Amino acid sequence: MNQFPLAALRVYVRNHYDKENLELASEMVEEIRENLIETFMQSTWLHENTRMRAIRKAELMKKVIGYPPEFEVPGALDSFFESVTFSETDSYFTTFKKADKLYKEQYFDYHSGFLSIEPDIVFVKSGAHYRPWENRLTLQIPFIDDPYFDSTYPKYAKIAGIGEVIGHEMGHGFDTEGRKLDENGGKNDWWTLEDSAEYDRKTQCLIDQYNNYDDPDFGKNLNGSKTVAEMAADLIGISVSWKTYNKVDFSKEPSIFGFEDEKPDKLFFHITALVILNV
Repeated sequence: MNQFPLAALRVYVRNHYDKENLELASEMVEEIRENLIETFMQSTWLHENTRMRAIRKAELMKKVIGYPPEFEVPGALDSFFESVTFSETDSYFTTFKKADKLYKEQYFDYHSGFLSIEPDIVFVKSGAHYRPWENRLTLQIPFIDDPYFDSTYPKYAKIAGIGEVIGHEMGHGFDTEGRKLDENGGKNDWWTLEDSAEYDRKTQCLIDQYNNYDDPDFGKNLNGSKTVAEMAADLIGISVSWKTYNKVDFSKEPSIFGFEDEKPDKLFFHITALVILNV
């Protein structure tokens, strides 16, 4: 599975995965994106130039939902592996060396522009990630599946299940490091001096807040400066997912079996907390 992640993913998707989840997850990414852009538009402290650059970066953020679109092209994976052959008489060492050689060839081909499908992402792991140098968000197949996400879940449960994580990963494009890159992933300071100073002041507030939490296991304060990028992404993630959640028409949404008497607001934060603890 680690040596041939795309082949392993093809078998899993073909035999076990509900592809309806892909479309629904893609729609949710767009909803989260819209609310992130709305957040920038409603900002009271960003100047217009910085605001428009932030919006442009969010608009141009690429997405890979489950796997690259090239994955579905007939014969794409066959050509992906056509340069390697295995024999029943190959030893474990020989098999591994052949696989490793193929990976290295594909890695260089991809980064040289000769290969469209990226060979070094293990799509069969559960999670999501953002690549700042490509301004690209990726949601992996196991993450957009039960128990985090399913087409049968109420809309608010879907948002709680993956919405905060989507917003968090998008937020990395605007965290303390991601904000230094432009919409193409290039190093480019697009912030005005005044906005940059205000951003630093706000992130210092996060650091100070975190530093004031006592660690019950070690009896000393934590160091927020080491986690400020994650805290900034978390703040963006929960803000935009909550904004998305508050636009749900609850009159059209079913209740969750066994939790009929619970308020959706409470369930939203419970589900979100459970997902964050497990991702």
